[in-house]
Amino acid sequence: MAFGKKEVEMDDPFFPSQFSTLLLGSFELKTMCLFIYVFVNLSRQRRDLESKPSFYSFVNLIISSFGGGIIVPTLLNLPIVPFNDLNITVLIAVYVFQHTFPKIVEVYRQSVLLHFFSTIMFQAYRATVVTSVILKAISSIPPSFYDSALFGPIFCGTIGGCGGGFMPLSKGLEPLKGGANASVLTAFMAATGFHIWLIKGGNEIDGKIGVSLFLIGTALYGLYDLNKHRIKTE
Repeated sequence: MAFGKKEVEMDDPFFPSQFSTLLLGSFELKTMCLFIYVFVNLSRQRRDLESKPSFYSFVNLIISSFGGGIIVPTLLNLPIVPFNDLNITVLIAVYVFQHTFPKIVEVYRQSVLLHFFSTIMFQAYRATVVTSVILKAISSIPPSFYDSALFGPIFCGTIGGCGGGFMPLSKGLEPLKGGANASVLTAFMAATGFHIWLIKGGNEIDGKIGVSLFLIGTALYGLYDLNKHRIKTE
């Protein structure tokens, strides 16, 4: 069978139904994870942006939070993610929240426990971005050599999962100067695994859950490795 030809999709899911929570199927859960996703992004940049004008800081938050949602839709000729009213509403809410209660950001930075829960929610949302971008790329990119487009969806999924790190575009390839960081590597591995899983006829829901578990697991390991000397004190 030629590589890229889709086999019959497996109907029976591998993961129990309890894992479906990771798909963020409910509006409330997805919005909560989006809030945490933007909150974490702004927390990472807050010290660097304190001396910048407010408008600059807010625009920077948009492009760093949704860099992949700007680059990939532009390549696929689709509406960019910041055009979504919910995303902008959450961005405004996070921006106002952090500037109104700056002490909360300091508490977050010092707490391993808060980092633990925020990492799960952050990566769960990131997983939905990677998988949705790949599905859009599959439907938008026609096959040219293999029976199904292979590299295009993987490239789009990778950028979708780490594109914010390259924004603003004036950074160029500076983020890769020291080699691919964890964000790039995990996005690439997740995108590759999910796309090949779909090509070979894997269950889409299982694939999405697998991506979420992979991103959460690798991020939690990184969090543990970074804070293992502090965990015993909390």
